[in-house]
Amino acid sequence: MKKLLALMLAAALALSLVACGGGNKGTELTVDNYEQYLDLNIGVSTGNTSIGYATFVMDSTGTKGGQVDMLYDSLSAKMNLSAKSTNFNYNDVTIKVKVTANYEYCTPPLSSLLVGQADVCEFNLEAKTDIAGNCDVVTDDYNLPEDHFTHSYLIGDVTYEIVEISGTVTPA
Repeated sequence: MKKLLALMLAAALALSLVACGGGNKGTELTVDNYEQYLDLNIGVSTGNTSIGYATFVMDSTGTKGGQVDMLYDSLSAKMNLSAKSTNFNYNDVTIKVKVTANYEYCTPPLSSLLVGQADVCEFNLEAKTDIAGNCDVVTDDYNLPEDHFTHSYLIGDVTYEIVEISGTVTPA
């Protein structure tokens, strides 16, 4: 009888432990809710490679003044992803983003630079956070077609679209 009572108490204790073990599985991140938990900053700028060409102006005294203008043959997209709050753990969070940028370009010879022709480039960026919701800055470069060069100020509209997001957020 004592053994049966001990066995029933042990079974009841085991069942109560199993019943409480479910825990919080967290919030699944989606395109609709990620902004509550993550800050996403995206920008497009000129890349590293450039050509310099001189522009000279003669003033009324005959003194030549000038400057060197830079043209770039690549564009670079940068994505910075970070946690909005330290009150959460970020579990296997991955985000894929498609960035589209409009730019105006000119074609050599440099002595007759004509600007106003437009084109579009696309970048595909992917980032993964650590448990604290931080991630390294992610970049992607786009080489312009061989005869396209752009000024840094000729980059126009930049848009982005979340292609895929996965992972969960749980209270810390």
